Amino acid sequence: MNLSLASGLLMLPLLLIPLPTARAAGDAAAEASAAIEHIDELLQQWQFAAARQRAEALLQRFPDLPAVQLEAAWVKFHFSEHRSAWQLAQRAVAALGPQVRRNRRLEMIEAAAEITAGYRSRRSPQGRVVVRFRPGVDEILVPLLFDTVERTLEVVGRDLGYRLPHPVLVELLPGEQALARLTGLPVEAIRTSGTIAVCKYGRLLVTSPRVTLKGYGWLDTASHELVHMIISEKTRNRTPIWIHEALARYEQDRWRAAEPLYRPGLEPLAASALARAIRDNRLITFEQMHPSMALLPSREATELAFAEVYQAAAFLRQRFGYPAIRRLLEGLGDGLNDSAALAAATGMNLDKFVASWMSWMKRLKLQPLAGSPALESTRPRAAGSTERALGARRNVDLRDRLHLGELLRARGHLPASLVEYQRAVRQAGPRHAALWLLSDKLGVALLAAGRTDQARQAFADSLRINPRDLEAHLHLGRLLLERDPHLAWLHLRECERINPLDPRVQRGLLAASQRLEKAGSHPGDWRSRVRRHRRALELLAGSRQPGPTGKKRSGDGASADTAWLTIHTTPWARVWLDWQDSGLTTPVYRLALPAGTHSLGLQADCLPRPLVVVISLAAGEEKLIERQLCEKSE
Repeated sequence: MNLSLASGLLMLPLLLIPLPTARAAGDAAAEASAAIEHIDELLQQWQFAAARQRAEALLQRFPDLPAVQLEAAWVKFHFSEHRSAWQLAQRAVAALGPQVRRNRRLEMIEAAAEITAGYRSRRSPQGRVVVRFRPGVDEILVPLLFDTVERTLEVVGRDLGYRLPHPVLVELLPGEQALARLTGLPVEAIRTSGTIAVCKYGRLLVTSPRVTLKGYGWLDTASHELVHMIISEKTRNRTPIWIHEALARYEQDRWRAAEPLYRPGLEPLAASALARAIRDNRLITFEQMHPSMALLPSREATELAFAEVYQAAAFLRQRFGYPAIRRLLEGLGDGLNDSAALAAATGMNLDKFVASWMSWMKRLKLQPLAGSPALESTRPRAAGSTERALGARRNVDLRDRLHLGELLRARGHLPASLVEYQRAVRQAGPRHAALWLLSDKLGVALLAAGRTDQARQAFADSLRINPRDLEAHLHLGRLLLERDPHLAWLHLRECERINPLDPRVQRGLLAASQRLEKAGSHPGDWRSRVRRHRRALELLAGSRQPGPTGKKRSGDGASADTAWLTIHTTPWARVWLDWQDSGLTTPVYRLALPAGTHSLGLQADCLPRPLVVVISLAAGEEKLIERQLCEKSE
């Protein structure tokens, strides 16, 4: 809500106030308007805890002012308390009339309540991550997100010199429409740029890999968005987009840098696209990246921009180290612009930095891969799209050999198909952008012919060009299962980080984990992993999808035996009803419940455990519960 709208909403009720009290009401409106402006400033600076404290106090002081109700709802939206936010917002709408529905914030609050209806929340064992997800197969993603976010907090927090003082909220979304409605980004911009996750409004909004054809690097993506959160809070949201994206892109996979299969640096396809852009003098400027990478004109432009800023961060770290990066962020947090902050941290202003960075990149002598630039997308892609890109004039021979090999294999002529696949691989050479696809096809044919050693080499060649090739990792995992189950598990884990909802991946991980548990030769909690993969396969098979419990949920509507409960607490608290998370946070207004005895749990951050209150409600009764949950600060 902008200030003019907030002021307008505050002054509307004054029209109904008798003249003798209008001055006092005007003073109250002015006080509330100033407080709303301050809360908005704190939200803009990513100081969410402070904004929440002030919103709680403001709502307690002016519980019936619609603008205050809307501001409190907007704060709750940032904390993923969508059902409660929408309840508060509806009170304002009831007071002001339907014209307020044109408010953009209100639209987003309503959309969030609608999209996340029925979501579950789960907190990590360490308490530093909260994931909200739709019941069903997205449950498989939760422990993986816990691990990635916890590790990112440790590694990137050390790199950038900042520890988040609150749990990280992650919402798993069902597609691009939901992402657009919860961020305000146009759907067309999301599709054009390939945006699939956003850090905005205090949380990580991540599209579930279940809505993509082949999955994507969703855990690195979640880590990338978390780096944005760390930077935004450290600098009070004063970081230019190019620095934001440079550090987020560079740091996004640091959480797994100690792993055996980790490969630092740009992936070959991205490095090739960058090499072409440097050669052709068509780099994306820092100015063009503003205000968001999601608004660049094409997916190729977005991928090129990310490759550029990755190299900018690599240059910054290599030349000046993490202490300079931390000084840069501190300068931005103190209000310096990017040029002044760079000069203070490195001795170079922006112009000198760009010139030095460009010279450094040219000295790297990056070389484009062979083949059409259309083959260089870094996004996971279906084999069919790569085959279509092979139809370009410079690749048509490769496409024809590939198609001939496919046709021969389909008709049972395996030796002849192997000849065509091998010719295609030799013709492409070791640095062709489509080598990963050609090697995959060759590897599958070699497996069918029983030539497993050669198949392993073919899949290794595929990963050299496309380290995110799920099929190559999957086949290598299967091939290595008997000989080296730990290496097999490592490859299958890479598959899980691309598409954990592929049953083949979960079956492979289950088999590898069972062998490692039995062998006892590699440290790790293999027993819990076995349980997790079994649960994943059950979910994927649909044998244990959440369904009705037979117990009527609280608040589902009124009937003859309905009672109503209103709950106010200081500070705001999450509400549990009959030992189930209601999805609400206080204040709760006139919640419909069946008459009878209920257990009410109130969980605030200041309490080591929920405060439990047993309440008895008669039919038609309206009861108010008020609690001061924490000691008042002096």
